[in-house]
Amino acid sequence: VMPKSQSGIVLLVFLIAIALVSAGIYLTSMSAQETGVERDKETRKALKLARQALLAYAASYPDSPQGLANPTQGPGNFPCPDEDFDGDSETNDYVVSAQCNSAGVGVLSRFPWQELGLEELRDGDGELLWYAVSSDFTNFTGGLINTSTIGEITLKDTDGVTLLHDATGIDGAIAVIIAPGKPIVRED
Repeated sequence: VMPKSQSGIVLLVFLIAIALVSAGIYLTSMSAQETGVERDKETRKALKLARQALLAYAASYPDSPQGLANPTQGPGNFPCPDEDFDGDSETNDYVVSAQCNSAGVGVLSRFPWQELGLEELRDGDGELLWYAVSSDFTNFTGGLINTSTIGEITLKDTDGVTLLHDATGIDGAIAVIIAPGKPIVRED
């Protein structure tokens, strides 16, 4: 007895199954890429707001409560970082904490969003922004900011070698806002 000839239905079903699996894989990878793009947009938006607020603070410092408490200071002063995670700069009656003054290098901690009149700023991964400022540019009592005042922060390119700002010379960075991203899980 001769078997009946195949009409191709099994092959057609097999091809449809392969197409569906391929489409699922493609859509999943596209969704992951779109999510990364959205996270990057959120991070850029938060960093831009933080930058604008810091520049506005520095420009209007003499007219701010901090500036009025330090009448010899002109524009160019930046707030200290937030060390206790409440959104406020670490000040006491508009005199900065001992960790954030000209006696030593500036500090690295959280961005003082509340001090700058902003809502809590987070990067695209939901982490609070970090912030470092050179001590000569903080709102400490005494000291003047002029063209001889240099930043104390050294920044390197992503290659870890190329200097973008060199604090040992005359082009150290004054302040840095950092979007930390999600925590890295170590497996050691």
